[in-house]
Amino acid sequence: MSKLYKLSRYVYLQPKAFAQRGRLLAPEHYRELSGARNLSDALKALSTTVYGDVLRGAGDPREMEGKLYDHYSDFVEPLRASAPRPLRDLLGHYLLEMEVENIKLLAARLVRGLDLESVLPYLYLRAEEHLRRRDFIAELASAAEVSGFVGALVRHGVLSPEEGELVGGHLRAGDILPLAVLLDLKYYREFLRLVGRFRGGERRMLLEVVGPRIDAAVVKSVYRLKEWGAGELLGSFAVGRCFRIRYADIVGLGPEEVLKVAAAAYSCEAELESVERAAMAEGFRRANSAFLKGLLTSVPVVAVVELKRYEVANLVTILRGLSLGLVGKELEGLVIR
Repeated sequence: MSKLYKLSRYVYLQPKAFAQRGRLLAPEHYRELSGARNLSDALKALSTTVYGDVLRGAGDPREMEGKLYDHYSDFVEPLRASAPRPLRDLLGHYLLEMEVENIKLLAARLVRGLDLESVLPYLYLRAEEHLRRRDFIAELASAAEVSGFVGALVRHGVLSPEEGELVGGHLRAGDILPLAVLLDLKYYREFLRLVGRFRGGERRMLLEVVGPRIDAAVVKSVYRLKEWGAGELLGSFAVGRCFRIRYADIVGLGPEEVLKVAAAAYSCEAELESVERAAMAEGFRRANSAFLKGLLTSVPVVAVVELKRYEVANLVTILRGLSLGLVGKELEGLVIR
């Protein structure tokens, strides 16, 4: 693909990205939400935004969450469909994150013996429609035993045969966490590989935008596997360098030492929640500041998708918090800004 052709596609994409950024929530919306006393107050605060239509008719926080992530998928898809490669592949990976969550949910259903109808409303099927992978999810949903479920993951390249064997043993024992964490690690390894397909300054700026969030996710994954006693899944797995965290520097450590390395990198307390919040807050700031950089490159497009991702995650957190009785400063402290 010629450089001139790529530039012409970015000329088309960037006005769309700027328009989408203009529709993101403003600080006053967050101030209204932080003053909400219940879900009705939150919905009223959002009624004049794009989320008024998105959440109309939703009855409970879990249904609202599904509608929010369907909206997020619909936000990403037009940008992905118009983008040249490798940006198209990277934006597709944002949609694939919803599939990872679907796999986790279906694994939990299988292990706990739940009826499919009970989890079907909570699957992110809009993302699967955009990815044209509903048949794959249907195959997983129809699996009646762990062997069939894991076999489908291996056949579709989600897990290697060796990973499938290890994860299958944990699933038969009722342990879902090893599969969930391994899926996360594989997802972010591929995410970093896709970022690596860009060149020079564009790749560096992209890593600055997405890197802190990936640091947080990888640290959390390694910590949870170590704490769970499933560290054997990390033995032959390599994520590489994320942003400030090198996978090789933490994979051989105990869970508390993993947190100490991450806390030193992000100048925060050596607690998992503190590390996550510090890294993601930096990622949010970097996405905001990067929006006007790298014009006629992929950077503004990825930055606005990151900002939308943070926004939807914030709304999910606020709605969950309100449903649990959190208000005011307790609620405000959960928001990534």
